[in-house]
Amino acid sequence: MMNRIIIASRLVSCIRACSTIAAGRLATDNSHVLISHSNDGNGDVAGNLQIVEAADHTEANRIVSHGTIPQVNSTYKYMTEGYAIVNEHQVALGESTCVGVYDDVSSTGMLNIVDLGQICLERSTSAASCVQVMGELASEYGYNDAAESLFVGDTSELYVFHILKDSTGSSAIWAAKLIDSSHVATVMNAFVLEDIDVSTDFASPNFLAEAAKLSSNSNINFKQTFSGANEATCKYTSGRRMWVVLDALQPSSEYDPTYDDYLSNDYPMSYQPDNKVNATVLTWLMRNTYENTQFDMSAVPKLAGGAVYSPSRWASTSEKTNNETVCWEVSCFRFAIPPPSSIT
Repeated sequence: MMNRIIIASRLVSCIRACSTIAAGRLATDNSHVLISHSNDGNGDVAGNLQIVEAADHTEANRIVSHGTIPQVNSTYKYMTEGYAIVNEHQVALGESTCVGVYDDVSSTGMLNIVDLGQICLERSTSAASCVQVMGELASEYGYNDAAESLFVGDTSELYVFHILKDSTGSSAIWAAKLIDSSHVATVMNAFVLEDIDVSTDFASPNFLAEAAKLSSNSNINFKQTFSGANEATCKYTSGRRMWVVLDALQPSSEYDPTYDDYLSNDYPMSYQPDNKVNATVLTWLMRNTYENTQFDMSAVPKLAGGAVYSPSRWASTSEKTNNETVCWEVSCFRFAIPPPSSIT
């Protein structure tokens, strides 16, 4: 019996909106760590699963997106679909692009998020070592990509890892926090890490100095300090997806689906679900289209969805109409199915 389950969902999408959900081993009904990821891209991602075999290396350097870095003597076997998924040691990843304060800074960095994920799985035997590999390489050789988040898990631990360019464009700002084993967490194209303690959490060597450039607060809230905008496109495009998972898994808390702005909402980074989850529950959540909520775009008389009452629009979540920006729910998941009995 496998001691780990990974759900890698590649779903045809109408927007760039990778959704990730992760559950610690004590939050699941079979004591497995679970990670889900929809690689939605822009509708042009092939999403073909590939196996990269373990290998011994004699060459001095490894090619990366913007140059080369030193190669190691041997690398582990792993699976990828564009973003790296899981390796032979059951270290696994789930990716979601976020919005960072330095996304527009010109970078001389060599590594992007695809490089970091692949190298992590090539070189790591645990989630913690994966975080260290990615962080140390990004700090030394520079990060050259949009702000990103990764869930990083193994058979016992689960971390949320955030990274963005630094203010100089030559290095990286990053941090990672261990998620409580009894908790579930989501990242929906927006940073979720809050208070970072550099004495106990993983963080880049420049973390405190970079935070001081942007905030005078002694307690460093990652998402409030390093987010480049509240949400990537329109209000609620990230937070509403977090809310619908919260509403399903912890209905006893009755979180409000509306808020003044994402960066100050009260949605927790992670939380204990009212009932333990499993792969079926996460699959249903990844296919969720806000059905049975007031935001269901397929429900009559709401006509914002697709043809024949589909909840999915084949268009952006925001469009200009009469010089006004009009927004819709991020409802691009497909094939809605009834909720599992465990959460009904």
